[in-house]
Amino acid sequence: MTNHTMKLLLPQFTVRWYFEGEECTDSQDGDIFLIDHGTFFDTVIKDMQDVLALSEPELDGYTWCAHVAIRNGKMSGLDALSEMGPRGHERRTVSGYKHHVYAVVSFSVERDDRMTACEFDDACSGLDYGWLEYPPFAFDDLTGAKFACTWGDTIICSTHVTMCAMGLGLFPDRPPAMVAPARMALWFKASVQSQSVPTTILITPGIPQANER
Repeated sequence: MTNHTMKLLLPQFTVRWYFEGEECTDSQDGDIFLIDHGTFFDTVIKDMQDVLALSEPELDGYTWCAHVAIRNGKMSGLDALSEMGPRGHERRTVSGYKHHVYAVVSFSVERDDRMTACEFDDACSGLDYGWLEYPPFAFDDLTGAKFACTWGDTIICSTHVTMCAMGLGLFPDRPPAMVAPARMALWFKASVQSQSVPTTILITPGIPQANER
């Protein structure tokens, strides 16, 4: 397993779950969405993360998360998500967002922090999706090499959202280019196997939680 020396820092946050047919109607700018669309492409990403979990077993239970996005502003008066999609940096409305399940992570931070995260997101406009960045995750941990990185003007969804979340006070335990979607789910203890109904979880970093699994 690769020896990472960076220390994860997180503000206090909550996690809420929404399954197919359910919709979050009260998200705020800067909230993070951990997503499984239930599509073929999500399955491919989850399979690659399952390979990664062979060398990083702490990811077991979190590879369900194949995509992440950040809440940023509105579109046509509706709450909008910003994400690195198949066509690169894109925005979609939360209303009608296609998903099998998603978890909404909301930090207890000031409005200015949320606006900073949204400004970081706006700065990513025009970037393309980094499909070729997934295989190096597993290769690096299995071999000890250091190939995981961004390629030109491409990044993956979890790199994008990690960089945005740094404006909220998050500091990752590895460089943003080495953060897979499952890693973000692990940070927030968002294991979908343990959730059968929508649940709110309040986490205070550094303090053991009774509902941590």
